[in-house]
Formats: sequence, C-alpha cells, structure tokens
Amino acid sequence: MRTKILALLFLLVSHSGFSQINKEYGTKFDYDSREIDFKVVLVDNYNHYMSSIINVDAGMQSSNKIIIRKFDQKNQLVETFTEEFPYKDTFTLHNYVGSYELGKEKLIVLTDCYSNKTKKKEIHQITFDKKTGLFDKKVIAEYTFESLSKSGTTYAMVSQNKNYFGIVYSKFANKKIAEEHQCTIIDGRTGDLLWQKDVSFPLLSFTDNVVLSDSGKVIFVRTTKETGSQNVLDIEDGNT
Repeated sequence: MRTKILALLFLLVSHSGFSQINKEYGTKFDYDSREIDFKVVLVDNYNHYMSSIINVDAGMQSSNKIIIRKFDQKNQLVETFTEEFPYKDTFTLHNYVGSYELGKEKLIVLTDCYSNKTKKKEIHQITFDKKTGLFDKKVIAEYTFESLSKSGTTYAMVSQNKNYFGIVYSKFANKKIAEEHQCTIIDGRTGDLLWQKDVSFPLLSFTDNVVLSDSGKVIFVRTTKETGSQNVLDIEDGNT
C-alpha cells in the first residue's frame, strides 16, 4: 500500500526585530507505508536528504532496504537512492540497528542479519556518500549463537558529542548463564573501526543500562547479587 507525503521546511525570517515562520511546501511524493525512522540528514546550503528504512521479514512480503531522498532548497524531490540490506538466503532474518551522520557528507546505517541455519549473526555497516550517491557495505562484527530463541540482542548507541558510535551484542543470559557482551566502537568522524572487545561478568550480575561516553568508553550500569544487591559501574575501553 502506498500513500502520499508532503515535504515541509520551516524558514525563519526576521523583519525589524520580529520573527515569523514561513512554510514552503514541496510537491507530493510517494512513499511506502512500511517505511520507518524518517530522518532529515546531510543538510547543506543547497540540499537536504531524508532517510528511512523498510525492515520487514514476512515471507513473500519481506523487504529490507534503505531509502534516501534528496531535496533542493524549494523542498522539491530531486533524486531517490535505495539499497537492499545485505542478503544471505531465505533463512536469514534482518534487523535495522540504527543510523548516524558522518558530518554533512555521509550517513552510516547499521544492520544485523542472523540465521538459524548457520547459527551466525553479522553486523553490517552500510555507508551512503552523498557526493557519489553510492553505498559501501562491510561486515564489522560476527557472532555465533545456539538457537534463534537464544540469539541475543544487538543494539546501538552514540556518545553525546557524536564522536563515537557503539554496538553492543549481548549474548543470551539468565540466572544460570553469566552475561557476555561484545563491544564494537566506531569513530563518529571517519566511520573507522576503533576497537572491539568481549566483556564477561560474574554469575548473578545483571546489566540495567549501557551508555557510551564522550571519550569512547562503554559504561555498563549493573546490579550484582553475589554478596547481596549492589550497584556497580563497569567502564570498558579497548585496553582495560
């Protein structure tokens, strides 16, 4: 099912010390009702872009792709770029993890794909370069798991200063299986992989939250129950 959407830009104009908001509408354009996570990105003096994702694993209706639309100063749609998620086979499932800007030139999209057939999970970094209009794909992490129900969870984070992006893959854990996390840190200015590290915690130690600091350190907020309940901060970088 397809529908219509309006591109809308608010322009702030000052007159004699007073400000008013003028709305300038572009022409209507089609979009897929399955699209999610709409973002205005890569804004410069001439153009702006809107990114969105389709992430549907549902048999014949499956569709997993990145959509990036380019608009001019009048909010007119100039061009549309699309890219499929890395595809393996019919047994492969896909997750959209997150997207981040590298300055005003590139957009990084992070996805994971996993298969109960191979018992493997891959994290892909897909980079869109607005100068060339091309996408570059690479695998930045690989994991194994026991079964789909125990395949763990992948999630992304960004430091407050946006200088670092983080991906944490948390393996399946419970009261009888201790937590294990695999951390991947990316430079938010270049898109380069900075470090990867496996982090293990004692049994009966449970992570409540994870954040990424402005210096690129992963901070786990944990509750431990080995000797009674205690709150613990565990700070990890590439070395210690």
